[in-house]
Amino acid sequence: MNYTIVGCSEHSGNYVPEDILVDAPQDPSSRWTKRWILLKLETLSVHNIWKEHPCNMREFRVYVGLNPHHMMQALHAQLKDDTIYETFSLKHVNSEGICFPIRYIKIVPIS
Repeated sequence: MNYTIVGCSEHSGNYVPEDILVDAPQDPSSRWTKRWILLKLETLSVHNIWKEHPCNMREFRVYVGLNPHHMMQALHAQLKDDTIYETFSLKHVNSEGICFPIRYIKIVPIS
């Protein structure tokens, strides 16, 4: 799944949002810090699987939508503190059971 970073909160030091574009869990500099990050998918998607590698973020929320100003919560989860990749299914149907397309994904660390 191809995506670009289209928004984020302020970052700390050298830990810029672009660090998530490279999968290097063993590299201590391969981190991003702060409050939230907004991704734009290259193509519309109806159902996404999101992978994370363990880091300092534990609990987080994921919001999705076609418009970055109108998004719904698709996931509220926690990462385990180990080196095993985790896979999360994002909610992809509305209250009537109809699938909806996703263009933007916003990740918000809680703790």
